[in-house]
Amino acid sequence: MDHEEPRRWPEPPAPPQKKALTATDAGCVIMIVCVLAAVLYPVFAVSHTSSHQSSCLSNVKQVTLALMMYAQDYDDRMPRWKWMDSTYSYAKNWEIYACQVVKRDDESGYGYAFERSLVGRHTTEVKKPAEQPLVFESSLLYKNATAQIRTGLMRPGRHSGSDIVSFLDGHARPFDTGILSTQWPPR
Repeated sequence: MDHEEPRRWPEPPAPPQKKALTATDAGCVIMIVCVLAAVLYPVFAVSHTSSHQSSCLSNVKQVTLALMMYAQDYDDRMPRWKWMDSTYSYAKNWEIYACQVVKRDDESGYGYAFERSLVGRHTTEVKKPAEQPLVFESSLLYKNATAQIRTGLMRPGRHSGSDIVSFLDGHARPFDTGILSTQWPPR
């Protein structure tokens, strides 16, 4: 009998050597991340501001609707005092009375005001309801704030230089602060 040599299997290949990350590679990665951040940050900032403005527009429209329902139930008369408290039973949500941009540390920051010239007034007395401001973003942050739009407006506006204003006919829209200043100049 021949003596056979034991069969030898080939040695497995050695694992590949991992190269260390060089300073140049790390610098390139950091530079790419910085460029992406610089490009994308303004996009996200605009998106964030736009969502706040949309939310504020929705809030002002809902508050306006609550005021219109109140007036309908009270023979076309607007609330005489505490307009937020008077219309809450129609809105049933305190969150709509506050702009999201306003800091609300102690639940006292609201940010909307009711046009003072309409307090307790009959809506039928207004000649041009589509031009009569009703609720607007205000520099007055307390609950049930009333002011004339010409003196109570934010300057500059909260939402990229614009403010939300609703009108007696029920529509609401953002206005550029410059347009608001010329349409209802402060006295």
